[in-house]
Amino acid sequence: MTSTTTHAALWRGIAAVAATLLAACATSVPPALKEGAADTVPVDNGVALLGVTLVNTFRVSPLIAPIETVGVFIDGPQGHPEPHGRLVNVEKPLSRTTADGRQIEEQTVTIGLPPGKYRLRCVQTTVARVGWGCAPVFADFEIVAGHVAYLGHLDVLRRERKADSETPAGASLPFFDQWYSGYSTGTFEVAIRDAADVDLPRFRSRYPALKADTVIGSAVLPPWRRPTAAEAAELP
Repeated sequence: MTSTTTHAALWRGIAAVAATLLAACATSVPPALKEGAADTVPVDNGVALLGVTLVNTFRVSPLIAPIETVGVFIDGPQGHPEPHGRLVNVEKPLSRTTADGRQIEEQTVTIGLPPGKYRLRCVQTTVARVGWGCAPVFADFEIVAGHVAYLGHLDVLRRERKADSETPAGASLPFFDQWYSGYSTGTFEVAIRDAADVDLPRFRSRYPALKADTVIGSAVLPPWRRPTAAEAAELP
């Protein structure tokens, strides 16, 4: 291994550790809506809805706990950034299945924030709360006070990493935990689509606050792209 390669690997490791430490400092916030609760949509804040399908095809084994969604990292609003972002947590998944070497989890995400422009950095995932990785999104969206917006559906795939150019699914440290759970040797791919015909009935059924007459605007995120090197360094 050349000196240049060694130094590059060292700096990648340092960046990964730094991002992990920043993630630990992120402000953790609950979902905007509670399952089964007939709360009203906040007037001063706005709510964004996001459907997520998390699929794992790497390190699928009865000996390894299934991958699961923890929440989404949000940066902003623009001009008033939280120092380390917000981690908006999720409730229990709609479903989780394992078959034919694939783990599939269906999830609904409700994000409640003050009005402003934000960035959805990534989808935080874990294996047994031991291995951790965040699927990159890096898409901008806006919250409008008193409004509910549908951001679309994320199809998140974790698979084996095939090339050095592919962003690892997680940090390399702690070494065994990240390797065994498939994060340091896996990678994420994401697709963003408009699945309102499926997602909106799910949201209305799960969250009574979204009454039949609640207007849900469409604000589907732009198509996914692979993160830049600078963005990858921001991943926890």
